[in-house]
Amino acid sequence: GKAFIDQNIDRDKWFDEMRRFAGYRFLETGEYDLVVNLLGGVEILKPKDYLASALAKLKAGDAGMASQILEDFSNVDWLRLKPAEIFIQYKLYQLLEMQRDLSSKEQQNTEALKLKLLEFGYPDADLDPESKIEVTTFCASPDN
Repeated sequence: GKAFIDQNIDRDKWFDEMRRFAGYRFLETGEYDLVVNLLGGVEILKPKDYLASALAKLKAGDAGMASQILEDFSNVDWLRLKPAEIFIQYKLYQLLEMQRDLSSKEQQNTEALKLKLLEFGYPDADLDPESKIEVTTFCASPDN
């Protein structure tokens, strides 16, 4: 699959949804470099495109790039983020903290996200750093 994708990933022939589908499949199988390439080629980025790319970079051990993706995500003026997207962002900061110390801005973001999640009624157990984030977390129902 990887060699085929490497040779056939032409922006003009791949629709956004095709890129997302392939990106998530590669996230599941551990082909993290392809995740960022595929999702980075999406023309109209959605919140989970950024978040999945950050997860791929974290799983690949590239905390610096993951941090940059999370910062870029935070700088977008999203009309409305769903609770599930806020949850994923929070969990990504926890994963980042397992790889290196968070900056003061990242710590502030993490605390603000935690407060929002508690307001949404997320249980403390879900917010625990031992609670892992999986690819299936990105497939939450549309209203989450």
